Amino acid sequence: MVRPVAPPHVIDMFLQPGEWLIADRDCRIRTLLGSCVSFTCWHAAARIGGMTHFLLPAASAAATELAPGRYADSGLSAMLSDLEKLGLKKNQLQVKIFGGACMFSGKIAQTRQIGQQNIAAARQLIVHHGLNCVAEHVGGFHHRNLIFEVWSGQVWLKQVKND
Repeated sequence: MVRPVAPPHVIDMFLQPGEWLIADRDCRIRTLLGSCVSFTCWHAAARIGGMTHFLLPAASAAATELAPGRYADSGLSAMLSDLEKLGLKKNQLQVKIFGGACMFSGKIAQTRQIGQQNIAAARQLIVHHGLNCVAEHVGGFHHRNLIFEVWSGQVWLKQVKND
């Protein structure tokens, strides 16, 4: 696949765990995922997109108020709300899901399946919100480096083997 030409002045942003971000066509959003999961949402006509980086599937109401981006349910809802405030309808978004790797080994991996729980939550939320999921790259045993080029809607992924 040929990579689309970047705008002359690209703004690079790095998304930390527990954050979400809305950006326009001049931006590139990067993040690094292990068991965490990211949603990317892109509106093709407006060339506006967003990305979440959540750590856990769901939280209590009190925890959600303090740090909504840490959780799949409240993080996605917050990002969709921000996109809707810009006049973008959620049924016009192209959504992709990434992450959810198993970052533990042995007995810990069997009992702490955070990555799988995050993937399941992400898929349920796609259905719940009536979103159009066009791609996913989830699971496995290695972390992912994501680069979301908002001008094109493309997400570039590099999966890195753990040492």
